[in-house]
Amino acid sequence: MTEKPLQNKPLKKGKTLFLFDIDGTLCEPKLEVKENMVQQIKNLSEMKDIEIACVTCNDLQNAKRELKDSFQYFNDYFTENGVVTYDKDLKIVSKQTMRELLGNEKYETLTKFFLDYIETIDVPFKVGNYLDERSAVINVSAVGNPVTLEQREQMRVWEKEKHPVEKMRKACEDKFGKEYGLRFTKGGIKSFDVFPVGWDKTYCLKFIKDKGYDNIIFFGDNTYPGGADYDLAINDNITKGISVKGPEDTIKKINEILKELEKLN
Repeated sequence: MTEKPLQNKPLKKGKTLFLFDIDGTLCEPKLEVKENMVQQIKNLSEMKDIEIACVTCNDLQNAKRELKDSFQYFNDYFTENGVVTYDKDLKIVSKQTMRELLGNEKYETLTKFFLDYIETIDVPFKVGNYLDERSAVINVSAVGNPVTLEQREQMRVWEKEKHPVEKMRKACEDKFGKEYGLRFTKGGIKSFDVFPVGWDKTYCLKFIKDKGYDNIIFFGDNTYPGGADYDLAINDNITKGISVKGPEDTIKKINEILKELEKLN
């Protein structure tokens, strides 16, 4: 498959949506946003012709925990890739479940395979709680949750050298991808996300495209092919797909976009 470049269309004068991934973009993975990010999001929310939304593989509870005080400033919450969507008042706009789509038998076969595989995997430690089963996404962790920062760094080095998570992801994709109609995308250093084809982060565009935005700017850290942010970052329906290296880089690139928008006014 040919790698496509991230969207980079010229900005237009008018209504702009700042659309953010959370983990690795607004905060470090599994941690809370820092105060400077809270202030940045608050400032955005007070600007004319700008709205803010988040799109994440996480469920609402985890999104709320990680976004902390900035949570209140978002206009929409596209959790579980947008398959479970909430408006500003936290009313459910849309919700589907993976178990209902696959049926109980296939779902149980899938999760059993994950757990059986993890028993054989070569990793430096295991802490249990390997599957985070959300409504529309299963996050599969080779070592389990939660882990310390030291363990996360240990796993980062281990994965770079031996690739156990990527090998497991590929094995699961080969076995179930085509037969069950599933996607298996890298979700971080120690895990990958599993969801039905079509339920990637582009799903959120169903609820965005008719809102009259002149610009849709998406910020994500996993924007490489196979990463959880890639499909949305290259989608023709957005204006720009911006790759970031972490929260501080996100703030820098938000301000660069704001300067470009200011020139149009």
